[in-house]
Amino acid sequence: MVDVIIGTIGGTVVIIGIAAYLGRQLNQNFLKKDLEDFKSKIQRDLTVYSRSDAYIRELAIRQLDAAQEMWLIFENTSLNGRKNSIIQSLHDAPYFDYSTANQFIGSLDSTFSRKAGLYISKPTRIKLFEFRDFISNELLEKYKDPKDKFVTEEQVANYKKLRTAACLAIRNEIGGENITIAREEYIR
Repeated sequence: MVDVIIGTIGGTVVIIGIAAYLGRQLNQNFLKKDLEDFKSKIQRDLTVYSRSDAYIRELAIRQLDAAQEMWLIFENTSLNGRKNSIIQSLHDAPYFDYSTANQFIGSLDSTFSRKAGLYISKPTRIKLFEFRDFISNELLEKYKDPKDKFVTEEQVANYKKLRTAACLAIRNEIGGENITIAREEYIR
């Protein structure tokens, strides 16, 4: 009887050993498969992230180009008294240049109609169009007669405020870091 018990125990141990070995092998195979699946997923994700990063980088470059294009249009909006500015000063009485304002509106609208308009964000677009609408409604519509070209101080103040907001919005498109200096630049 002892022989039977020892034989049964020995057989059981062998079976348990074989089961443990097979279980370990199965576990290793499953673990190996899980690791391979995980590695494959990471590689797919990295490829997607690489494409995503490239896409984001491309959008950023296009947005910078669009902001630069918009910035160039604002040359004639300066308030430094140059002859080709929309608002000029004639013996300290501010006046409005109809053709320069009309040219600015045309350039702004034209730029938005080209690909640059695709990459300007909604907040910047709103500020740009507020400035454009002010020039259209408060200057171009009201001062069609060249003899009637003097503007009020209130109109000049509104012009400055809207111009500053539009310029800062463009600057924010490119991630301008020192907006305090920028605000001071535009107020002048």
